[in-house]
Amino acid sequence: MQDIQAQVNAFMDAYSKLDPAKASAAVDALQKDFALVEQHFQKAQKTDAAAWAKDARVRMEDAQTKMKHKDITYSMNLLQLAQKNCKS
Repeated sequence: MQDIQAQVNAFMDAYSKLDPAKASAAVDALQKDFALVEQHFQKAQKTDAAAWAKDARVRMEDAQTKMKHKDITYSMNLLQLAQKNCKS
């Protein structure tokens, strides 16, 4: 989870600087991290947590698609939604 927070911070920094390349790299890392979290929870048979991680991973895939179109704001919205779901 520390890696995820580090990548969220990297994305936020890139967002504030309007740097799509760095934001895209952070989203890539988040996508991979959430896939690992999803696998972990699947192995632990924690279906709710696995579903949350899958939802976050899918949102990061969508965010990466938007990043390819330089839509950093939409990606930020997806990241914030993933964070909100994580906290709940």
